[in-house]
Amino acid sequence: MSSRLILLTAAFCTGQCLLVRETVFGNVRGKISTRVPERQVEEYLGIPYASPTIGHLRFKRPQDPMAWKPSVLETNELPPACPQPYISYIDFHKPGFMNFDEDCLYMNIYVPKVDKVALPVLFFIHGGGKVVGMGAMFDGDILAAHGEIIVITFNYGLNDLGFYADPSNGIKGNNGLMDQVLAMKWVNRNIKYFNGDPSKVTIHGHSAGAMDAALHLLSNLTQGLFRNVIIHSCSPFSILALSSCVRTTRVSAIPEDCRHGTSYVYRDEEQDAINKLIEGGAVHDYLTTYRPE
Repeated sequence: MSSRLILLTAAFCTGQCLLVRETVFGNVRGKISTRVPERQVEEYLGIPYASPTIGHLRFKRPQDPMAWKPSVLETNELPPACPQPYISYIDFHKPGFMNFDEDCLYMNIYVPKVDKVALPVLFFIHGGGKVVGMGAMFDGDILAAHGEIIVITFNYGLNDLGFYADPSNGIKGNNGLMDQVLAMKWVNRNIKYFNGDPSKVTIHGHSAGAMDAALHLLSNLTQGLFRNVIIHSCSPFSILALSSCVRTTRVSAIPEDCRHGTSYVYRDEEQDAINKLIEGGAVHDYLTTYRPE
């Protein structure tokens, strides 16, 4: 009987009683949250849903992660947030968090321990104006416990790393949205191993994430990847979504007065910074150079 249960849940317990679950890329080992009295939640923090888009892959479309079979990936700690200029925004939501890295395309999965199968899934897209934020600003364990649903949070590329566009250099732009699409595809392929139902996925976007959630409703790339959408406090037709500048959408070198319907000509040093990013230069140097005082 016990072996049948293991097959049904695709999970088992190690000697330290840390749960191990299967994915198509390899097994992951999580931990148990007991913040809600008498309700346990499995936490799998920092599962890679994409290969690192670093160096010369910086502005390329995200790809599936490399398989780590037969190893077991430890997913017990929050992953790094994507590089961003306003560290205080993260500190407000997650005091003391100081882990930022360009290798940041990870998700967190919160699974309630309940006597039910094929649980519905909430896929949360964080806000932050596409410039700041991270999935783990909001812990999913309490909602998972009380709602008896699986909660997923994740990071996607921000600012210039997620939304820079330069067609003359082959950079199509909107890679942050493509990160989100790939994360949805990961969920569609793997959530059954976490006792989730891939046909009952609701995407919930907050603020700028709401704008993205609405855009996914219009995209052929996400057909069949979710059933419901919660659009929480932003529209895909807002100025934030539609504004553009010459050759780019969101680069922190662009001055603040560049608004919808305007154009801007780079100074030489700003163009040099952009070229260094394209060539694989250190992104932290760029963010430091143009970070507001």
